[in-house]
Amino acid sequence: NNVGLYKYDGKSTSHFTVEGSLSSNNISKIIEDKSGNLWISTWDSGVNRYDGRSFIHFGVEHGLSSESVPAVLKDKSGNIWLATNTGICKYDGKLFNHIQSSQGLGKESIGTIRADKSGNIWVGTFSGGVNKFDGKSIAQFTTEQGLSSSDVIAIMEDRSGNMWFATYGSGVNKYDGRSFTHYSTANGLIDNHVFCILEDRKGNFWFGTPKGLSKFDGKSFTNYLAAQGLISENIYSILEDHNGSLWFGTGDKGVCTYDGVSFTHYNMAHSLSNASVLGIMEDKNKNIWFCTSHGVNKFDGKYFTHYTTEQGLSNNIVKNILEDKSGNIWIGTINGMNRLIPQAPGPHTSKKEGGVLFKKYTRSEGFLGVGTYENAITQDKEGNIWIGATDRITMYHPQGDIPDTIPPTIQLSGISLFNENINWHDLEKKKDTILVLSNGTRFSNFNFSGLTPWYNQPENLQLAYNNNYITFQFIGITTNRPKEVKYKYFLEGLDENWSTLTDRPEAAYNNLPHGKYTFKVKAVNSEGYYSNELKYPFTIFPPWWKTWWAYVVYGLIMVAGISVIFYYRSRSLRRELEQRKKEQQFAELQQQKTELEMQALRAQMNPHFIFNSLNSINGFILKKDTRQASDYLTKFSKLVRLILQNSQAALIPLESELESLQLYLELEAVRFDHHFEYKINVDEDIDDAILKIPPLIIQPYAENAIWHGLMHKEEKGYLEIEIYQQADNVLCCKITDNGVGRKKASELKSKSASTHKSMGMRITADRIAILQQKKQLDTTIKITDLVLPDGSAGGTEVLLKIPVNI
Repeated sequence: NNVGLYKYDGKSTSHFTVEGSLSSNNISKIIEDKSGNLWISTWDSGVNRYDGRSFIHFGVEHGLSSESVPAVLKDKSGNIWLATNTGICKYDGKLFNHIQSSQGLGKESIGTIRADKSGNIWVGTFSGGVNKFDGKSIAQFTTEQGLSSSDVIAIMEDRSGNMWFATYGSGVNKYDGRSFTHYSTANGLIDNHVFCILEDRKGNFWFGTPKGLSKFDGKSFTNYLAAQGLISENIYSILEDHNGSLWFGTGDKGVCTYDGVSFTHYNMAHSLSNASVLGIMEDKNKNIWFCTSHGVNKFDGKYFTHYTTEQGLSNNIVKNILEDKSGNIWIGTINGMNRLIPQAPGPHTSKKEGGVLFKKYTRSEGFLGVGTYENAITQDKEGNIWIGATDRITMYHPQGDIPDTIPPTIQLSGISLFNENINWHDLEKKKDTILVLSNGTRFSNFNFSGLTPWYNQPENLQLAYNNNYITFQFIGITTNRPKEVKYKYFLEGLDENWSTLTDRPEAAYNNLPHGKYTFKVKAVNSEGYYSNELKYPFTIFPPWWKTWWAYVVYGLIMVAGISVIFYYRSRSLRRELEQRKKEQQFAELQQQKTELEMQALRAQMNPHFIFNSLNSINGFILKKDTRQASDYLTKFSKLVRLILQNSQAALIPLESELESLQLYLELEAVRFDHHFEYKINVDEDIDDAILKIPPLIIQPYAENAIWHGLMHKEEKGYLEIEIYQQADNVLCCKITDNGVGRKKASELKSKSASTHKSMGMRITADRIAILQQKKQLDTTIKITDLVLPDGSAGGTEVLLKIPVNI
C-alpha cells in the first residue's frame, strides 16, 4: 500500500521508508534467511536485505532481471529465489565485490590493474592517474604527485618492489614508494606512447610502443624496429616463456618471438585466428595463449587451437587472459568474463568428456562491468581475481563460486514435422486421421504406442516414408544458470559423430531415408556436468514399392522374364545350330576319324585300341551323341599328337609321359563303360618337369592290366599306378590291378590280346634291357601274382625299374 515497512518488537513499533534507505515503500513480501537477514521484495524497486542495522539494495544493476519482485523465498540449501515479472532469479551469495567512485575510486575509465607482492591493488585509469587500494582505503597518484601523465595503461612490479607505470604520451614512470623517475624519448625510449612493460629474467626491461620496441638495461635503451626483425613495430603485449624466449604481440601483424639472436614470425598464415594480438600468457602446461580480436588462441608448441563464440566465449574480442593459482584460465572480453573448463565430467562419474566449455560471468552472476581492457586483470596473494572494467574494479571470490555438480535433466519437449507443431495428444485416439500440413503435405499412416509424461510426445513413433522432415525439441532442466545449458545430439542410423556443443535446443533432419533410428541427446550445465543420455527410437516406413513383399514380386517377375527369354532364345539357337551344323558336323567327324586312322597307323599304335576307339567314336556319331563324340575325338586327337611328338625324342619329361598315360586311361575307361577305376600316384619329391624317361614305356603294362586282368572281371575293377624314385638315376613304376590274374587270363585265351601282349611287353622289355646295358644299371621288370587271403587270385603287380636322366 506504499507505506513502507513496520517492525514491532513486542513493546514498540518502528517504521522504515525510502527515507530510511529502503529502495521503495511498495513492499510485496518478507522472508528471513539462515543468517538472520531479512529479505524485503518490492513491486517496483528490486529487493532489500536488512541485517538489523542497514539496508542493502539489489536491483537490475546487480543482476536482477526486473525491478518488480512480487515474491521471494528461501530453499533448503539457503539460496534466495526471487520472482520477477520477467522470470526467476537465484541469489546464492556474492561472487563479486565492486569498487566504484562511491567507494573512493575515480570516475575515469580503467585501463589496467595489477596486484603487488604486498597485496595492494594498483589501478591505472585514463586521465585519472593511478589508484592504490590496500583493502581499506584508496590513494590516488596523478601528475600532482609526480606522474608524468594521468593516462596510465600498463602497470608492473619489478623484482625490487618498484612499480612501473606506462603512460599514453609521456613515457614510463618508476615509483620506488617515495618518488617517481621518468623515462621518455629524451632518455632513449623509442616512443612516449607505451602499451606494455616486462622485466625479463636477466633484469632487462622491455617496453612495447606503436613505433617499435625498447630494451632498458638500467642504464641505456636499445631499440628494435622491423629492420631488426620485428614482424611489426606496433607492439601491444610482451611475454617471457619458460625457455627465456620473448613473445611480442602486435596490433596488426600477429606475433614474433626473440631468442636473443633472431626473430621468428607467427601470423594468420601460421594459424593465428586474427593478426591483432592484445595479450599473451603462458600457462603451467607451457601452452602459450593469445588474446585476439577473433577469439583466444592456444599454441602448444606445434599447433594452434582457436576458441571463439562458437565454443561458448561471451564475445570474440578478447582483451586479457589470466591463469589463476588453481590452473583455471580466465578470459576477459568486451562482454564479460569467461572461465575455461577444459573438459566436462561425464554423467554419474568423475571422468571427463572431450571438448571445452566456457562458464560466463556477466550481469546475472554479479559481474557488472561493461567490459575489460588490455592489462586489466590480476590475482592477489589471497587468490582473489581483480578485473578492471569501464567504470569500476571488480574482485572475484573463488571460494564463493561453488560448482554446480548436479547435471541437468534432459527432456524431449516436442516433435514437429515440416516445421509444424503436431498435437500428439489429440491424435492418440485418432490414428486413422489424415492431416494436411501448411506446406500441403499429407500426414497419415502414422502410429505410436503412447505419450511421454509432461510433454505428451509420442512413444515408439512410426511414420510414413513421405513424412520424413522431423525436428526434435528438447530442454535441459536445471535451476542454476539455465541459459548456459548446452546440448549434444546424435541420430543413430544416420549421423557418424555427435554434434558439437550447441545452445540451440532443437535438431532438424530432413529427407530421412526409410529405416529404424534412435535420436540421442544430452545436456551439459555451465560447469560441464552432463545429463543422462535421452534415447528416442522411431521408425520411418518404406514406400510400398520398397517393401520386402514388393522386392519378392520384383524377383519373381525377373526370374520369370529371364526364364522365358532364355527358353525362347535357347530354342531358337538350338534350331539355328541344328540347321547349320547338321550335315557339316557329321562330315567333319567322319573326316577327323579318317585323319586319326592315318595318324595312328603312322604312330604304330595298338591296332585293337585304334580300331576300338574309332568304333566308339563312330558309335557316338550314329547315336547322334555329338557331345560325347566330340569329347572323345578331342582326347583321342590329343593322345595321338602326344605320341607322335614324343616318338621323335629318345627321352621325354615324366610329366609328358604321365599326360599321355592319363589320356589313354580316360579313353579306355569310357570305351569300357567305366568298368574299372584308376589312380596315378606320383611321389611328391619327384620333379616330373625335370626328370626324363623313354617315351611310351609305362602304357603297355597299363594296357595289359586292363585287357587281360580287368576286362574279364565281372565286378568293377581297380588299377593303381605308383611312381617313386629308388635312387638318383632309377625310377620305380608299380602297376597294380585287382583283375583275374595271369593264370585265369591265360585260360581265357584271347588270341589278339595275347599277340599284342607279347609284342608290346616284349618290345618294352627289350628297350629296358638296352638301357640297362647302356647305363650299367640294375634295371629290371618284376611281375608278381597277387593272392587273396582265401587263396584266390587277387590281381597282378608289375614293378618297372627304369633308368632316368635328371
